[in-house]
Amino acid sequence: MAASMETRVKRAKELSAKGEDEWMEAEAELRKLTIEEATPKVAANKAAEIAKAREEAALALADLYAQRGSSDKLTQLLEDLRPLFAVVPKAKTAKIVRAIIDAVSRIPGTTELQLKLCREQAAWAREEKRTFLRQRIETRLASLLFATKDYPGALTLIGT
Repeated sequence: MAASMETRVKRAKELSAKGEDEWMEAEAELRKLTIEEATPKVAANKAAEIAKAREEAALALADLYAQRGSSDKLTQLLEDLRPLFAVVPKAKTAKIVRAIIDAVSRIPGTTELQLKLCREQAAWAREEKRTFLRQRIETRLASLLFATKDYPGALTLIGT
Protein backbone atom coordinates (compact mmCIF):
# COMPACT_ATOMS: atom_id res chain seq x y z
CA MET A 1 0.00 0.00 0.00
CA ALA A 2 2.73 2.48 1.01
CA ALA A 3 4.89 1.52 -1.95
CA SER A 4 2.00 2.13 -4.33
CA MET A 5 1.42 5.53 -2.75
CA GLU A 6 5.08 6.42 -3.20
CA THR A 7 4.95 5.40 -6.86
CA ARG A 8 1.77 7.44 -7.33
CA VAL A 9 3.48 10.50 -5.81
CA LYS A 10 6.51 9.99 -8.04
CA ARG A 11 4.31 9.60 -11.12
CA ALA A 12 2.33 12.74 -10.24
CA LYS A 13 5.57 14.72 -9.85
CA GLU A 14 6.70 13.54 -13.28
CA LEU A 15 3.34 14.52 -14.78
CA SER A 16 3.50 17.98 -13.23
CA ALA A 17 6.68 18.72 -15.18
CA LYS A 18 4.86 18.13 -18.48
CA GLY A 19 2.15 20.12 -20.26
CA GLU A 20 -1.21 21.56 -19.20
CA ASP A 21 -3.23 18.34 -19.47
CA GLU A 22 -0.67 16.41 -17.46
CA TRP A 23 -0.55 19.19 -14.88
CA MET A 24 -4.27 18.83 -14.25
CA GLU A 25 -3.92 15.07 -13.95
CA ALA A 26 -1.01 15.50 -11.51
CA GLU A 27 -3.07 17.91 -9.43
CA ALA A 28 -5.98 15.48 -9.28
CA GLU A 29 -3.71 12.60 -8.26
CA LEU A 30 -1.90 14.59 -5.57
CA ARG A 31 -5.18 15.93 -4.14
CA LYS A 32 -6.53 12.40 -4.07
CA LEU A 33 -3.45 11.18 -2.19
CA THR A 34 -3.38 13.96 0.38
CA ILE A 35 -6.98 14.94 0.99
CA GLU A 36 -9.54 12.60 -0.46
CA GLU A 37 -8.20 9.19 0.49
CA ALA A 38 -8.81 8.04 4.03
CA THR A 39 -5.86 6.65 5.92
CA PRO A 40 -6.30 2.87 5.98
CA LYS A 41 -5.92 0.87 9.17
CA VAL A 42 -2.48 -0.74 8.90
CA ALA A 43 0.47 -1.75 11.04
CA ALA A 44 2.50 1.04 12.68
CA ASN A 45 5.48 0.75 10.33
CA LYS A 46 3.20 0.91 7.26
CA ALA A 47 1.27 3.83 8.75
CA ALA A 48 4.53 5.80 9.03
CA GLU A 49 5.32 5.09 5.38
CA ILE A 50 1.81 6.13 4.31
CA ALA A 51 2.05 9.34 6.36
CA LYS A 52 5.41 10.08 4.73
CA ALA A 53 3.93 9.55 1.26
CA ARG A 54 0.96 11.79 2.09
CA GLU A 55 3.33 14.47 3.42
CA GLU A 56 5.41 14.27 0.25
CA ALA A 57 2.26 14.52 -1.87
CA ALA A 58 1.09 17.59 0.08
CA LEU A 59 4.46 19.30 -0.42
CA ALA A 60 4.47 18.39 -4.11
CA LEU A 61 0.96 19.79 -4.48
CA ALA A 62 2.04 23.04 -2.79
CA ASP A 63 5.00 23.32 -5.17
CA LEU A 64 2.72 22.63 -8.11
CA TYR A 65 0.32 25.39 -7.08
CA ALA A 66 3.22 27.80 -6.47
CA GLN A 67 4.62 27.11 -9.95
CA ARG A 68 1.22 27.85 -11.43
CA GLY A 69 0.72 30.97 -9.30
CA SER A 70 -2.46 29.59 -7.70
CA SER A 71 -2.42 31.41 -4.38
CA ASP A 72 -6.13 30.75 -3.83
CA LYS A 73 -5.59 27.01 -4.21
CA LEU A 74 -2.69 27.15 -1.74
CA THR A 75 -4.94 28.89 0.75
CA GLN A 76 -7.62 26.24 0.28
CA LEU A 77 -4.98 23.50 0.59
CA LEU A 78 -4.16 24.65 4.12
CA GLU A 79 -7.81 24.26 5.07
CA ASP A 80 -8.20 20.93 3.30
CA LEU A 81 -5.15 19.43 5.01
CA ARG A 82 -6.45 19.95 8.55
CA PRO A 83 -7.76 16.36 8.84
CA LEU A 84 -4.30 15.13 7.79
CA PHE A 85 -2.70 17.34 10.45
CA ALA A 86 -4.72 15.52 13.09
CA VAL A 87 -2.97 12.23 12.30
CA VAL A 88 0.59 13.29 11.46
CA PRO A 89 3.10 14.34 14.12
CA LYS A 90 3.18 18.00 15.13
CA ALA A 91 6.67 18.48 13.66
CA LYS A 92 5.49 17.22 10.26
CA THR A 93 2.44 19.48 10.46
CA ALA A 94 4.69 22.45 11.15
CA LYS A 95 6.89 21.54 8.20
CA ILE A 96 3.93 21.29 5.83
CA VAL A 97 2.28 24.53 7.02
CA ARG A 98 5.55 26.47 6.76
CA ALA A 99 6.23 24.99 3.32
CA ILE A 100 2.81 26.09 2.06
CA ILE A 101 3.27 29.60 3.41
CA ASP A 102 6.72 29.64 1.75
CA ALA A 103 5.09 28.52 -1.49
CA VAL A 104 2.67 31.45 -1.29
CA SER A 105 5.61 33.81 -0.76
CA ARG A 106 7.15 32.66 -4.06
CA ILE A 107 4.14 34.07 -5.90
CA PRO A 108 4.64 37.79 -6.62
CA GLY A 109 2.21 40.26 -5.08
CA THR A 110 0.91 38.04 -2.30
CA THR A 111 2.09 39.99 0.75
CA GLU A 112 -1.45 40.71 1.95
CA LEU A 113 -2.41 37.06 1.46
CA GLN A 114 0.66 35.99 3.42
CA LEU A 115 -0.35 38.28 6.27
CA LYS A 116 -3.86 36.81 6.23
CA LEU A 117 -2.56 33.23 6.11
CA CYS A 118 -0.10 33.80 8.93
CA ARG A 119 -2.81 35.29 11.13
CA GLU A 120 -5.22 32.43 10.38
CA GLN A 121 -2.61 29.71 10.87
CA ALA A 122 -1.31 31.28 14.09
CA ALA A 123 -4.88 31.33 15.45
CA TRP A 124 -5.36 27.70 14.40
CA ALA A 125 -2.05 26.70 16.00
CA ARG A 126 -3.12 28.44 19.22
CA GLU A 127 -6.46 26.55 19.22
CA GLU A 128 -4.72 23.24 18.56
CA LYS A 129 -2.06 23.94 21.22
CA ARG A 130 0.77 23.76 18.68
CA THR A 131 3.06 26.25 20.39
CA PHE A 132 6.18 25.75 18.29
CA LEU A 133 4.27 26.19 15.04
CA ARG A 134 2.47 29.25 16.40
CA GLN A 135 5.76 30.84 17.43
CA ARG A 136 7.32 30.19 14.02
CA ILE A 137 4.30 31.60 12.19
CA GLU A 138 4.11 34.64 14.46
CA THR A 139 7.79 35.33 13.80
CA ARG A 140 7.07 35.18 10.08
CA LEU A 141 4.05 37.44 10.60
CA ALA A 142 6.17 39.96 12.51
CA SER A 143 8.72 40.08 9.70
CA LEU A 144 5.92 40.59 7.16
CA LEU A 145 4.42 43.37 9.27
CA PHE A 146 7.84 44.98 9.50
CA ALA A 147 8.30 44.69 5.72
CA THR A 148 4.92 46.35 5.15
CA LYS A 149 5.94 49.15 7.56
CA ASP A 150 3.37 48.20 10.21
CA TYR A 151 5.92 48.76 12.96
CA PRO A 152 3.49 48.99 15.91
CA GLY A 153 1.84 45.71 14.88
CA ALA A 154 5.19 43.97 14.54
CA LEU A 155 6.41 45.26 17.90
CA THR A 156 3.18 44.27 19.62
CA LEU A 157 3.43 40.77 18.20
CA ILE A 158 7.07 40.39 19.19
CA GLY A 159 6.33 41.68 22.68
CA THR A 160 3.80 38.90 23.41
